[in-house]
Amino acid sequence: MILTSLNSVLTVQTLKISRNILYVGGGGPGNYTTIQSAIDVANQGDMIFVYNGIYIENVVIYKNNIDLIGEDKNSTIIDGGGNGDVVYISSNQVTFCGFTIQNSGSICYNGGIHINSDYNNVSGNIVSNNAEIGLWINNCEYNFVSDNIIDTNGLDGLWIDSANNNIVTNNFITSNIDNGMIIKSSSHNTISENTISFNDNNGMSIFYPSNNNNIIKNIIRSNNDDGLYINASNNNIYHNSFIHNLENAKDEGGGNSWSDEYPSGGNYWSEYTGNDDYHGINQDLPGHDRFGDSPYEIPFKQGRDYYPLIDQDSWYNEAPIDLSLTGQTYGNAGQEYYYTTSAKDPDGDPIYYKFDWGDDSYSEWFGPYISGTDASESHTWSTGIYDIRVKAKDTRGFETNWSDPFRITMPRNRNTPQIFMNLFEKFIDKFSFIRYFFNI
Repeated sequence: MILTSLNSVLTVQTLKISRNILYVGGGGPGNYTTIQSAIDVANQGDMIFVYNGIYIENVVIYKNNIDLIGEDKNSTIIDGGGNGDVVYISSNQVTFCGFTIQNSGSICYNGGIHINSDYNNVSGNIVSNNAEIGLWINNCEYNFVSDNIIDTNGLDGLWIDSANNNIVTNNFITSNIDNGMIIKSSSHNTISENTISFNDNNGMSIFYPSNNNNIIKNIIRSNNDDGLYINASNNNIYHNSFIHNLENAKDEGGGNSWSDEYPSGGNYWSEYTGNDDYHGINQDLPGHDRFGDSPYEIPFKQGRDYYPLIDQDSWYNEAPIDLSLTGQTYGNAGQEYYYTTSAKDPDGDPIYYKFDWGDDSYSEWFGPYISGTDASESHTWSTGIYDIRVKAKDTRGFETNWSDPFRITMPRNRNTPQIFMNLFEKFIDKFSFIRYFFNI
């Protein structure tokens, strides 16, 4: 076992030692003058670090597991000189970040960055002023594209074409001459938390036969045509904000889900004017839940957002907090006693409460009450000692845990002669240790 462990350590150390860092630009001895020349001599697992500068070349990354890192995305520039793809990634497990990519060719589908392989990470770049597509994900899967600025490209900002299971998140896609983003013949992609704005045509277009894509938590605003145009089916679209597009959405595919199940909710629509007076899966119970009471109708194929968001962040919800419980700690068995509880909801939702009376019985959920106000419920116990608890939930169904136990004692029956009970009370008040000893 010791030899095996030592072997493993030596193997790991060997891998660490064998990983080389190659430098491009800068003033160091042995640094490469072009990015492509460094790629050509790199081995699998190597990192290529590129110093600030303008590199006029077309880069092809054709070796697996290469990290290509720019010193600063604003000043480490790869300029395609108006020819072809500026950066073409044909190998797997490549990390590419920290560059400005500009000036691609103008032949159909030339891209600033063209990904044609799997399991790559393209993050933290500026992809701008390319003649055709900014970033093209084509015939591949399991790529991760994040934190890029993709703007002012001559056609579309980002294309996903015949590509599945990719993640595109937290990118800023703006001011492209046609669409901000196109998804075509692609499935099971997740498009989340991007800002897609001020594009000359649609913010996003999803074309048949794309399906099972998840479009979640994006801000799609101020695009000159549709915020989202879709003629495909069976895609999931929720928690997005559609703000002041010429038409916020069009659905010509049908069968798309424009809201998640209750209480997760749908999308925010800037022109929605419905009220929020009710809650629940059918929106028929008094008390607001930050969803509109009536659906938002998507133009064309009768697409419907059943739970339109009243505010942009209405999809976000927290359970109530500051749960309290007060009342008597001892009393008469067989007599009814009221106990008071309250909680606050961080989102301002009304609150329901439920008691565990400590005798194997429970109240029903009762309410709703305005957040922060008191609510009371009563119960009757037999002789004994009981630990009662309470829990709260908001109108979206988000529950607290049970409160800490609140111990009560019912040592006597209400039919016990009052004169005897008065004497007994005076006695145990005088000798307080008796109350402690008998838990009364």
